[in-house]
Amino acid sequence: MWPSSPNKRVSPTSHNHPPSQRQRVVAPPQAGSSSATAINLASSDEENEEVEYDEDFFIGDDDDEEEDNSVQYLATPNSGPTHAAQSADENDQSDDEYDFDDDNADGFSQHSFGDADGGHLEAPLAIVGQGGLDDDIHAAQAMLENTGQCLISVRHGEVEAGGISTSTLRSTPGFPMGLQLCQTALNFFSARWHNRGESFLSDLCLTLKDRLYNSGNYCMMCDAEFTHPGVKPTICGKQLCAYQLETLGLGADLSLFDVDPAVADLLVTFATAACVDTARQQVSPVPMPVDHDDTPFTPASIVKVLNSIPAAETLNQAGEGRKALLDEAAPSAARVAAWLFATNRAHIVSVEPEHHIEVMKTPHQFHIHTSTRQHAEKFAKLRAEHGSFFAFHGSGLSNWHNILRQNLKVASKTPMMSTGAAYGEGIYMAAGSSTSAGYMRSAGRGWIHSDFGPMPVCLALVEVANSSRVHWHLQNQIVVANDESCVVLHHLFIYNSHSAIPHVLAKDVVKVRFKNTTTIAYGSSYEEVEREGKLLITSDEYFWDIEEVVGMIQAKHGLFINPYNQVPFAPADVKAIVNHPSGHGRVLEQIEVANAALRNTIPSYVYGRLRMVGEVCIRDTTDDFASAHRVIADLHEWLQTLPANVKDALARAPFEAVDSHTRQPFRDTVAHSVELVVSGGECVHRFGDFLKQVAAGR
Repeated sequence: MWPSSPNKRVSPTSHNHPPSQRQRVVAPPQAGSSSATAINLASSDEENEEVEYDEDFFIGDDDDEEEDNSVQYLATPNSGPTHAAQSADENDQSDDEYDFDDDNADGFSQHSFGDADGGHLEAPLAIVGQGGLDDDIHAAQAMLENTGQCLISVRHGEVEAGGISTSTLRSTPGFPMGLQLCQTALNFFSARWHNRGESFLSDLCLTLKDRLYNSGNYCMMCDAEFTHPGVKPTICGKQLCAYQLETLGLGADLSLFDVDPAVADLLVTFATAACVDTARQQVSPVPMPVDHDDTPFTPASIVKVLNSIPAAETLNQAGEGRKALLDEAAPSAARVAAWLFATNRAHIVSVEPEHHIEVMKTPHQFHIHTSTRQHAEKFAKLRAEHGSFFAFHGSGLSNWHNILRQNLKVASKTPMMSTGAAYGEGIYMAAGSSTSAGYMRSAGRGWIHSDFGPMPVCLALVEVANSSRVHWHLQNQIVVANDESCVVLHHLFIYNSHSAIPHVLAKDVVKVRFKNTTTIAYGSSYEEVEREGKLLITSDEYFWDIEEVVGMIQAKHGLFINPYNQVPFAPADVKAIVNHPSGHGRVLEQIEVANAALRNTIPSYVYGRLRMVGEVCIRDTTDDFASAHRVIADLHEWLQTLPANVKDALARAPFEAVDSHTRQPFRDTVAHSVELVVSGGECVHRFGDFLKQVAAGR
């Protein structure tokens, strides 16, 4: 709660108001949360003597008394903001306390409140109960006659112990989360007050809880939802929001020079590179800041200002003199630096030397998190279903300023694309750092005061969910993810030149023995399956319970498909399954023989159609593969018209082929391969090559 102050409790009506009765609604805490958010609503009379009507909603850990985030609503006269004093009898309880769900038959929505302007509040007014609901209504009506403004204040931690607070009437720069919660609450009251119902307060609680959990999804100034959300609170592209950030300094903070100067160096370096690279300037997701005279900065002027800023370590040591040092460097230096830090949507932390990944051979290593809660949940679901692996992603230094603000995107065929799309649309990654190094263009020059050197390059380590939307190419050296949800950033490594990048395989950087941690059906661990003599390890780096695998193959009528990624097992893995030492796979031998015989039941005209489609797919080298997609769609529709026995044969008969890129053997059925390419999970050329081999080897 707020620090206590003399608390004279008076009633705005002639009758005595009952002692404070505090209602509490506890929402389920977020995993790992150690802080709480309390929403306190109170009012003040004309003389500013505090008349409290308060109700707490705690979001998070209800037992945490050391640190909390408090959102307080105070209705005050226009004379200025008033902080709510903690009531001496706030824990008193009485028998007539009404429930939050409001069992009163009239309901919260049945009352009509007067206001100071005869019908129009300057801002919505928060009202809660201490006694019976009717008493509160009478008290509120009287109080509203002397009230014309709603004050919302947010506090994090105890102010006396160094906590921070902000309000709608007295904003505190450097507290973006507080600013966002204030704006969210104001918007909620504005939209809902005149049509409030019994769920008004509970909906407010849930709305603020959503903002706490998903703060990077909305503008911290106007609460507008972002098209490309991030992890941290930031602003949208509206001119007013930019003005509040840049001119008023709301939400802007230079403390990053204190907290993590290496990250400050990184952000300034990325911004400098983006401004130097003229090809990237037109696709920046964040508008340029404006100067003191409201003149927008140009990329060239941004570079000039950034290069005037002293080294991050120098500003770190300057302490309280940092602002003066920046002002001395350039009049707009503090403004541009604050804009740069505030618009960064990623969470980045420099890695302590004792935790460096030694094989990466650089002292400049960073943990990075750019996934929103929604993106993280999608990735976690994909990883649980399909397993995951690690890979490298290389990109030009000038691209990273944008990546930090909108995450890794499928940039193929968009202005953001900086390299070709030889293997189709998607996010391109590599098994080895040397391959990714070819995509890491230097910006020509970086920030002149950077600790990274004059021409640094950036390499990222990413985790990839091994779903059917992820494809390997070039003898398993390049991996392409068609779905952005399949990729999350983990580390950034900065080098002073291309030549400093070591040759490292991603699988050796993060030691992951297998792509899955438990078996897919029973959830057994590696040790449990091994102990029972049922362990199977396939060439795609998964471990299995052989009984589970056999059961799944039988359920699919002998279709040997990896259920994690929906890709067919390699021929060698098929043999390992059938010939497993436990003997469980022997039951599949007869199914294999029967399915292989179905190849002879497929009419020749079907093979002819497959050959024709395969040739069209292989010949199509256009950017959009329009011809290939057209014949594939026609084939997919035509297959549904075939006799039932032919469709059954196409769904069950296995065909072995060789990948013309990797020279690795694989097997699949025609029906499954068609479904895979239609869903975007198969390369068009690989699909065409498979159909031609099917037709030739029938």
